[in-house]
Amino acid sequence: MARDNSELAAPGCVVAALGVAAFFCASAHARDPLEAYPAALDEAVTHLEAGEHGQARSALVRALDLDSNEFCGLLAVAALALHTGDGKNAEQALRRAQEQDPSHSLVPLGLAQARLLLKDRAGAAALAPDNSNLSLYIRYLTGDRSIHRELADVKPDELDALRLELAGMVALREGDEGRGHALLTALLARPEWHACEESRALTLPFVETRMAEGCAGRLAPIPLPQPIAHMQTLSGQATLTPGKIPEGTAVVTYHVPGGYTAMTNSPPFVTTWNTGRLANGLYTLIITASNTLGQPLNERRRVVRIANKTAGTSSRLSPEQREVLETRLLALLTPQPSRKAAHYALAQWAVRNKNSAEALARIESVVAIDPQFHSAYASLKQYNKRYVGMGNGYWRGQTAQKLVALTLDDGPNPLKYRTPALLDTLRNLDIKATFFIVGSRAEANPELIQRMDTEGHEIANHSYSHPNLTFLTPDAVRKELCRTSVVVRDITGKRPRFYRPPGGNFNGAIADAASTLGMNGAYWTVDGFKFEHAPHLPEDLIRYVVPRVKPGSILLLHNAPENTISALPEIVRALQAQGYEFVTMSDLVHRSKPAPNTKL
Repeated sequence: MARDNSELAAPGCVVAALGVAAFFCASAHARDPLEAYPAALDEAVTHLEAGEHGQARSALVRALDLDSNEFCGLLAVAALALHTGDGKNAEQALRRAQEQDPSHSLVPLGLAQARLLLKDRAGAAALAPDNSNLSLYIRYLTGDRSIHRELADVKPDELDALRLELAGMVALREGDEGRGHALLTALLARPEWHACEESRALTLPFVETRMAEGCAGRLAPIPLPQPIAHMQTLSGQATLTPGKIPEGTAVVTYHVPGGYTAMTNSPPFVTTWNTGRLANGLYTLIITASNTLGQPLNERRRVVRIANKTAGTSSRLSPEQREVLETRLLALLTPQPSRKAAHYALAQWAVRNKNSAEALARIESVVAIDPQFHSAYASLKQYNKRYVGMGNGYWRGQTAQKLVALTLDDGPNPLKYRTPALLDTLRNLDIKATFFIVGSRAEANPELIQRMDTEGHEIANHSYSHPNLTFLTPDAVRKELCRTSVVVRDITGKRPRFYRPPGGNFNGAIADAASTLGMNGAYWTVDGFKFEHAPHLPEDLIRYVVPRVKPGSILLLHNAPENTISALPEIVRALQAQGYEFVTMSDLVHRSKPAPNTKL
């Protein structure tokens, strides 16, 4: 892109008669339907509400290409930045919104949260609305003990989740342990709070050094026009000149995305811009020189500020549309309570009250959400090292007995002819298997996990989302494994004692994370995957598996291809005829000698 050396004539100058064909149009009328901006902004807000921040960003970029100064659009940009932990860009968008509507209450609410992300507690306190939950939270961080009086009437059925968490945290801090435990337990017992992840928004973790967190993951900032040195301020009728243009220029186009387009095809390629048609604010002016074929020769960009005494306003939204969007944006700009903070506070309560079972469960839930929160991961590792022991990796059982562990990966699948059909087959065969389940699928189909447990099968850990764990950070690995274990624990009351990394891909960090959760690695002796799908037939799977099973074998199949369900009865009958007994992984290990951590 060429260096910007275009010139903007002094505002208010009247251009001389050009004797050329030139025209002006507002791009909302000439280039985009009037509905384009509201539709793009509505799409962005809908994605934000669903926690789909990447899609929200794409829709916001489209909306801002039409208007980068509309109030609700700037609030949506701020909400996206807050949710992704970007305090700097949230504050920038909110300051821009404040220029459009200086007295609107949503601006200071968002600015206070941006200040918390930037670790400016005093600045946040000055901005937070009086008597709001956010104000109470900031006072909590300062150690203000008087707030317990303002929260004394909060009951476990309080609808406002953040207010309920505030009351519980304050009660515990003030020594009212029974009340604090009851309030936080009620909060975490709500169905929408069972998930082992924070709200994909800005959350308040009740930690002085981490006053606020954007829990949606980082994204590239929305490209708002930025103020620059020597930026020109325009008002009224501004005369635009192109500056130096390349040889062969036939047409010069002046374009402000979403606000203005003008073209002139005769030297000196000058035009005027009625800046009063737009709201005050920053705009990117794009000046493009093209040849007679319409091919661009160069493009220059300049950020300008419009500042009219009688400011124009954006007509992108109707009053009704703006009212609806502001209500939705209020929800998106409202800070959210923290699951991990509540779990951690209850873990501390349990330790003080010598309730080791609750302490362990709460710490596991913290690690499933955020292994780095306080000392949760280290505490869990210490507990399992002491009481469970360090995990081994098993490729087979060390036994001469004719034992075989049938293991089934990747479920549950709720389709009638998948996991339910597989469970029916196992029940008819009267054998028990070990299901290595995917946590997200278990979370969506708890009734199938409950059935597996009720019918005597063992449930093991196959990660939460089935990634290649070796590609993840250590913390991401810990969350993948821990979240799955917590899901299984919450459904069955039992913790998985075995894990199998997807694809068998593992390294030291994965083994360490599994040991921290009290799990052993379970791999395989015989893998029938190649023959579980077409073009192979069930007979091919039978012929492959049966002769390869030896005493102590771990047989890996999946949950549940059609070939697997069809072949399983014959595999079982053939191996039982040879004297083999089908056992779970726990039974196999229990009836075997200790195994080394190497493949045999």
